[in-house]
Amino acid sequence: PPELHGKNLASVQRTLEHDYFGLAVAIFHLLFMGRHPYAGRYNGPDISMSDAIAQNRFAFSLARQAETQTIPPPGAMTLDMFPNAISQAFETAFGLFSKERPTALDWIHALVSLEGSLSHCSKVKTHYYPSNAGGCVWCRLSSHSGFDMFPDQTAIEPTISADTRFTDQAIHEILAFSFPTVADLLPPSASPRGPS
Repeated sequence: PPELHGKNLASVQRTLEHDYFGLAVAIFHLLFMGRHPYAGRYNGPDISMSDAIAQNRFAFSLARQAETQTIPPPGAMTLDMFPNAISQAFETAFGLFSKERPTALDWIHALVSLEGSLSHCSKVKTHYYPSNAGGCVWCRLSSHSGFDMFPDQTAIEPTISADTRFTDQAIHEILAFSFPTVADLLPPSASPRGPS
């Protein structure tokens, strides 16, 4: 978290608030398809991810956008696409006051709220999106990138005809194979007949 940057971690007493920051980052990764909350476009010279965190430049913040001078990367989802419980939880988790970070229980409530507010896409049956998004986020993103993150696999017909390479027969032959024993390998006259 920002408050630990530049500190010697061997001598710092870790707190629950530090863990809450890590939990919020993990949840952000899941909801924003692998994006990092501090990976954005800074209105200034390029800065490292570490510096963006140390300077608390939450790239997706709606409340502090003028202060952070950072915006989400192009094509990314934004906080306003999510219910208020989720966007507020992220604003607080990546805000200025570490003592106010959401707890695990707070996240459970926010995520249950998100689950209850999902809409089902009318075009692609595997698309569910936050109702606040104003339309299917996944259709919108796939139209820009040409890649559907949640494609409808039931519409795909197999293009390989049934076992034209005789795979089933080869598997049957492999399973029927047995390794020879020592007696099978030695000629009959060389078989041991007792003590010499």
